[in-house]
Amino acid sequence: MVMALRRPSVGIGICAGAALLLCLLLNNSAETRFVAPAISLQAVILVALFFGRISALIGSLSISVILGLVLFPPLGSVLITDRAEGAMLALFQIASIVIALLSPDLRSRNAKTFLF
Repeated sequence: MVMALRRPSVGIGICAGAALLLCLLLNNSAETRFVAPAISLQAVILVALFFGRISALIGSLSISVILGLVLFPPLGSVLITDRAEGAMLALFQIASIVIALLSPDLRSRNAKTFLF
C-alpha cells in the first residue's frame, strides 16, 4: 500500500488538484490571482520531495497549464493578455524547474537507510 502512494502519477495529481483548488478559491478576485503561483510552489516542493523530480516537473507544467486556462483571463486560452500575470506564471515555471532539479529525493534516501 505504501508503494502505491509513491507512484509518480499521484504526485502529478496532487499538483493538478492544488491548481484546480486554487483556481476555484481565487477566481473572482483580480488582486489575489498573483498568489496562486506562489502557493503552487509549495505543492511542487512537496511533490519533488516525496514523489521525485519527474513528478514535480510534470506537475509544475500541469499547474501552469491549469492556471493559464482557468485562472488568468482570457479564460479557456493559454494566451495571457496581462503582462504582469504572464511574467508571474513564467517566474513560477522557472522557480519550479529549479526547485525540482535541486531538491533531494527522499525516496532514494529512505531506501538507502533501509539497506544499511
